[in-house]
Amino acid sequence: MHKHNPSHFLLLILLHFYLLPLLVSAATNFTAGCIEIKRKALVQFKQGLQDPSGRLSSWVGEDCFQWNGVRCSAQTDVVIQLDLRNPYNLTYPVYLMFGSEAEAYNHSCLRGQITPSLLDLKHLMYLDLSINNFQGVQIPDFIGSFEDIWVSDANWISGLSSLKYLNLASVNLSLVSASRVQALTSLLSLVELHLPGSDLRRFPQFLPAVNFTSLLVLHVYNNHIPHWLFNISGLVDLNLVNSEIRGPLSTNAWRNLCNLQGLDLSYNEFSGEMVELIDSLSECSNRSLKILHLGCNNLSGQIPESLGHFRSLKSLRLFGNSFLGSVPTSIERLPFLEDLDLSANKLSGTIPESIGKLEALTYLDLFGNPWVATYLSLQVILVNDCQMGPKFPTWLETQKELVRVTLIGVSISDSIPSCQKMSMVLILELSGNSLTGEIPSSLNEMKKLTTLDLSNNQLSGEIHNHWKGLKQLDTTDLSNNKLCGGIPSSMCSLLLLQLVKLTSNNLSGDLSQSLQNCTHVATLDLKENRFTGNIPDWIGERLLSVTILNLRVNLLNGSIPESICHLPELHILDLALNNLSGPIPPCLGNLSGLNSFKPYHVVTNRVVYSQEIELYVKGREVEYTKILPVVNAIDLSGNHLKGQIPAGISNLSYIGFLNLSWNQLTGEIPLDIGDLNRLESLDLCCNQLSGPIPSSMPSMTSLNYSNSSYNN
Repeated sequence: MHKHNPSHFLLLILLHFYLLPLLVSAATNFTAGCIEIKRKALVQFKQGLQDPSGRLSSWVGEDCFQWNGVRCSAQTDVVIQLDLRNPYNLTYPVYLMFGSEAEAYNHSCLRGQITPSLLDLKHLMYLDLSINNFQGVQIPDFIGSFEDIWVSDANWISGLSSLKYLNLASVNLSLVSASRVQALTSLLSLVELHLPGSDLRRFPQFLPAVNFTSLLVLHVYNNHIPHWLFNISGLVDLNLVNSEIRGPLSTNAWRNLCNLQGLDLSYNEFSGEMVELIDSLSECSNRSLKILHLGCNNLSGQIPESLGHFRSLKSLRLFGNSFLGSVPTSIERLPFLEDLDLSANKLSGTIPESIGKLEALTYLDLFGNPWVATYLSLQVILVNDCQMGPKFPTWLETQKELVRVTLIGVSISDSIPSCQKMSMVLILELSGNSLTGEIPSSLNEMKKLTTLDLSNNQLSGEIHNHWKGLKQLDTTDLSNNKLCGGIPSSMCSLLLLQLVKLTSNNLSGDLSQSLQNCTHVATLDLKENRFTGNIPDWIGERLLSVTILNLRVNLLNGSIPESICHLPELHILDLALNNLSGPIPPCLGNLSGLNSFKPYHVVTNRVVYSQEIELYVKGREVEYTKILPVVNAIDLSGNHLKGQIPAGISNLSYIGFLNLSWNQLTGEIPLDIGDLNRLESLDLCCNQLSGPIPSSMPSMTSLNYSNSSYNN
């Protein structure tokens, strides 16, 4: 299990330098392309780095302006921006990552030394090295030597007197010396200060009365909050997300922040009512608030009528509280409101007609509030887990601008109406209801549809063969219904289709007829159906894009074709609980997706549809979503496979889960199985294996589940 020291995480996160651009006179000698001294400076900088993922592989040749992350001025031949931010999708702190996910993150990181060659980039205005892993590396003193910014010998930052923007995200300031922290007070020109996750508990000792007279933006989320922030009267944007703040929201100090345009207090433990906050800010003459986010607190009471005073409000998010009563009628006095999230509260009644007067409103989330919509003009409707049925909401047909319809778990037990009036919809999610009847053929009229999720309903009948019009479709989830028949040929012929999930239905037929057109599909999940026949020999020639192939719990027979070894992108192969016989193909160890590190694409955008897959590992079913792109597994259990375990299976150096249990395998466990040093789960039980446990197995440091019982 791999752990990280949080104190080592990102000591250099992000420094933005707002320098005056170099003014070029008419006499300037302009030459196109990368100046040699700049190119050499970047090459030397690269030489000081370790780049396991090859993000700097484009840094070759003479023209450095074509290199990834390098940007030059449109007027001159100087490098003004170096953006090497790690593109890894970081969903939570690195020190909470383990196993394959930690390995994926580490592989994506730049590390090493930050060399002084950057000093030759004298006109650099923007430097971003965030979300990398410069363990133990301090912010170099030479950073302060750029052009109009000087650095002193005493402190790492006190010399940056012209600095306007500073981002020290996840830098643990509790481990930084007191003098270096106190040096922040010298940044009198600072306009934006970002200190998320920086542990501000030491700040009140040194900064009892801060006077950031120029500061407009302060983001200190994921912190303990210092009291001095209420003294910064010029603040325009204040972000205190997830900052462990408890107690009532009411305080007279809010009236000191009359210039606020953005206030985000989400994910704290504020209690009481919000009326005093609103009334305090209402005393300000300008009432300039545009963004108010109070989601996921313990607020209660009613939403105050005085909210209508903030006519500039554009985004109001009050989700995840315990607000009661109805929406105040004063909300109609917010003509610029675009984003309204009232989800997961205890609001009651119907949606008032006053919301229908909000002409700018484009996003409305009613999750957890059993309302009935009336006079609206929406682009997005998102309702989860509340009583909206049993009838399908016919008023949706009047919403001509809808691009997303998400009605998940809203107790609709009706049939799906004609889709002809929803031709603009990109995302249609109706999962977790009790929808009945067939999937309407008019679905073919939704020409712009990209995501279709009708899973977990009671839909029946055959899947129609009218899919040719859905040329933008990339995700289809019809799992957990009562659908029958085969897979229509027009579905798999869609060139952009990446995910087909049809699990837990009554689908049947011969796979040789159903899968021939699925040449572009990356995830093909057909588990728990009634498909019959052999796995076709041409599978290794046609399904060249497939990364996940799940045929678990069907009625397949015959042998596993050797052509399956030719699938270059395959990472998860689940053929368990069928009637397959014959040997395990000896070439299985040649699966390139399992013998090299290569995270694969899955649909993980939580804003729309998150792909998931259930695997049986360590003797139980486990659902994978977040770390699915780095999961590698083979499950051939519960068949009638015979012969020996192929020796080549030890070549699958990146496999995490291997299950060959409940077959009729004979012979010995391969001696070099210990080469699978990333294997976490190995199940060989209930076969006819013989011989000793290989001496190489104790070297499998990642292995935390092994079952070889009920053998010979």
